[in-house]
Amino acid sequence: QSALDAGTRICFTGTVTRNGNRIERSSLEALAASAGMQPVSSVTKKGCDALVTADTSSMSGKTKKARDLGLPIIDAETFLEQFGL
Repeated sequence: QSALDAGTRICFTGTVTRNGNRIERSSLEALAASAGMQPVSSVTKKGCDALVTADTSSMSGKTKKARDLGLPIIDAETFLEQFGL
């Protein structure tokens, strides 16, 4: 099972830009929901299965917590490529 399968509780962090255009978090969450994932607002042990981030080397609170919990941390480009974007 991939971290980007339907049913995954997914959290987003960071400012995602592509081709110089900012992609709003609400748009990312809508994409995730359209694929059957469940967008969540925070990284918790029982409420989040994976984190999508603009910068996988970030030391943001969400990224650090995902690392500490051993959750998959997915680069935003990889997430967008799942949708052929």
